[in-house]
Amino acid sequence: MIIGNLVLAFFAAIVAFLFNLYITPYLIHLSKKKSWYDDAEDERKIHTGQISRLGGIGIVISFVISVLISVFGISRLISSDISFSLPEEFRPLLIMAAVVLIFIIGVLDDFANLRARVKLIGQIAAALLLMAAGANIPSLTIPFTAITLNLGFFGYILTLFWIIGVTNAINLIDGLDGLSASLSSVACFFYGLIFLITGQFLLSFISFTLLGAVMGYLFYNFPPAKIFMGDSGSLTLGFILALLPLLNSTANGDILIMPIVLLSIPIADVLSAMLRRTRKGLHFFNPDKEHMHHKLLDLDLDARQILSVVMSLQIIGGLSTLLFHRIPSVVRYLPVGIALLLVFILFLYLHWDRHYRKK
Repeated sequence: MIIGNLVLAFFAAIVAFLFNLYITPYLIHLSKKKSWYDDAEDERKIHTGQISRLGGIGIVISFVISVLISVFGISRLISSDISFSLPEEFRPLLIMAAVVLIFIIGVLDDFANLRARVKLIGQIAAALLLMAAGANIPSLTIPFTAITLNLGFFGYILTLFWIIGVTNAINLIDGLDGLSASLSSVACFFYGLIFLITGQFLLSFISFTLLGAVMGYLFYNFPPAKIFMGDSGSLTLGFILALLPLLNSTANGDILIMPIVLLSIPIADVLSAMLRRTRKGLHFFNPDKEHMHHKLLDLDLDARQILSVVMSLQIIGGLSTLLFHRIPSVVRYLPVGIALLLVFILFLYLHWDRHYRKK
């Protein structure tokens, strides 16, 4: 049965990759025909020229089609037990409704430029749908100890902030060719591996399928980009990456360790933005040019060099999460702690370089 699940996940990833690889040129052509381009006049934007913003639509369509083909077609031909059934406490229809809602919000923002407050209300509504389906962070384990804290009602508050925070973190870091897609790809890959070794085959299948869809998009988004994912892609990716660990029935108090480490770069970027704008007395939704990729560009690194730096840290984080799930003792917190420390050092150095070294 395990072999059948692996074959199905591999097939789904390949189908999603090839399908997105095929339809993305049509999305680029459609953007040219309808003049659906990303706003290059925004002073925060790095790119110049007319570039399509429909990449997220390709990611979501290829992901959904691959899942449907794999689950309702190929799974019947091989020995696989993957289906749409989730643990009893989760209600699949509510979860799918939440993902569809966040995707629609992204599409509307790409075409109508929604106000930040409207987007936030929509994200809260989608997060509440997930929580109504049973998504929750019930407890947290204190690192390097065996102490687990039951969060009670506070767990729902933490869950709401987690979903909205990660959703926006992936969205806000999508400011450089290939950056958000590369971060999401590595996260999906290690999600898939870790869910696999912990026996969460359905979550592993979803992670690898999403990986295939994102890789098909990345083929056209790698510097120099021919298409951007827009909010339809970045919001949906962030939402799913926040959601999947909450469906992991084996995580217990360590439910957030894997996603925090694998998403530490976008999480650190959004936390830095919050601190920066609070210190300056600005509203959080006020945009600026002090995100991580802006500061790395100031070091005279080009887009590909920045991706190399970021992906190296991302892969180290992924390997540390694998070790975390293979080491039985409290020592398992050491590799993930080192990975998080490296990310912290990067952001600390970039802050120092921007505000102190050049004075």
